[in-house]
Amino acid sequence: MNQVLAESKITQNNLTTKKKKVLLYNFGPKSDIVYFPIQVLMVAHELEKNNYEPIVVDTRVQDYKNYSLKDVICVGISTRSGPEILDGLEVAQYVRDTDPKIPIVWGGNHPSLLYAQTAKDPLVDVVVKGEGDETVLELVQRFDSNQPIEDVKGIVFEKNGKVIVNPDREFFNMDTQGNLPYRLLDMKKYYVDKFFSYQSSRGCPHDCTFCYNHAFNKRRYRIKSPETVLHELEYIKKNFNPETITFVDDNFFTSKFRAIKIAQGMIDGGLNLKWKASCRADYLRRYEPEVLDLFKKSGCTSLSIGAESGSQYILKQIRKDITLEDIKESCIKCVNAKIDPIYSFMCGFPEEKTEDLNLTLDCVDYIYEHGGYVNGIFCLISYPGTPLFNQAVNGGLKIPSSLKGWGDWGWNTRETIPPWISKRHHKKLMVIGEVCRYFSLRKTLENISKRPDKFSLKFLLLVLWKMADTLVLYPSARIRWKKRYFKYAYEWGIWQFIKNLYLGHH
Repeated sequence: MNQVLAESKITQNNLTTKKKKVLLYNFGPKSDIVYFPIQVLMVAHELEKNNYEPIVVDTRVQDYKNYSLKDVICVGISTRSGPEILDGLEVAQYVRDTDPKIPIVWGGNHPSLLYAQTAKDPLVDVVVKGEGDETVLELVQRFDSNQPIEDVKGIVFEKNGKVIVNPDREFFNMDTQGNLPYRLLDMKKYYVDKFFSYQSSRGCPHDCTFCYNHAFNKRRYRIKSPETVLHELEYIKKNFNPETITFVDDNFFTSKFRAIKIAQGMIDGGLNLKWKASCRADYLRRYEPEVLDLFKKSGCTSLSIGAESGSQYILKQIRKDITLEDIKESCIKCVNAKIDPIYSFMCGFPEEKTEDLNLTLDCVDYIYEHGGYVNGIFCLISYPGTPLFNQAVNGGLKIPSSLKGWGDWGWNTRETIPPWISKRHHKKLMVIGEVCRYFSLRKTLENISKRPDKFSLKFLLLVLWKMADTLVLYPSARIRWKKRYFKYAYEWGIWQFIKNLYLGHH
């Protein structure tokens, strides 16, 4: 008998040699606009290339109970910290109750960063630590052939009450991936004619103290070659003809030379695709105007830029390695090139004082005054795997003692707030965030309200929102922002209710 499996939560009786199906579950908040689960699809791709039958179940748009567990080798559950974990545990319990012989494999950001705690949960048999493309494939092959998993790289499991952490797996060579099996999804549910998600690289070499890249990607940057990217974009154009490609890379522009080659290739190939990506402010400040003009000509419509703070002191504290001038100059350069710069800020950093926060609000004003956009000001959340998380824990942040406990680790709940932020100050930061975000999201709501879904609950909510917008919310937002007055903001409870119910937790 397989000694490793016999002594772990998976038994030899769980496995057969003829099953070929693998169920891969993805979770997330239900929303009006849902992007397809590209990371899960990448894992499915490696399985399919090796003659397995992956089935992707996206619980945002599908009912997981509609999929049979018959002849399934194992199931994979991918989650991030927060409510997705509760969804994952619900599915895991369903699998266990339906067929206790099926191994349950967990992966994704949260299991990768808190692998030991995750592996101890009774509804977890194996944790995939880090990228799952090759690790899940090897696990499935071992399960399929009744072979031990003891030497599989990149996994964590419990054996005789002790958590076993295997050596990390080498990073996946993205250039060998090939076109993804999009047909595994009902692509009509993802508005791919408007927004098509595509990943051309992974990781980021920078050192921001709030970013998961420290632990998950170890600050390593890996790419698909320009030739591979262009070939795959041609395939997407031919088969789906989307209006816009969204590069979901951590940092698309780490290689300026590569970005230029991709942009020039899109022009030369006549792809006629709009595209958007994320970029750092310091990169944009260094780019020559002709480079940005090239990006625009190739179809670039907007760039998402993490400004984080308008205070140079705070930028230095979080090791962002950009300056306030980088932020301002990047805005002007993008606007001159007719590319929309869309900035995101954060608040609630250690040592952040009132004057630092006011500098951030001033920076937001500067961006709007010079033709840019601001996605929002978001209250800092100390997520596992980041230096700021460790600082918060050392400062007294209480973290869940079990996998299930992390299900409440959601956006801006009191449990996630670092110890240096008081309850009173947190309320202020939340109002600042809601007011700033409102200026951006009201355009989204205006566009959604034009859809012909009259007499539905959502339509009625939009009617309610329009009334609230005219009478209360928009006037309130403008006055509060101008006066920098964010106390006693009861009216924003109305907005938060409509936003969360209709748009999801954006």
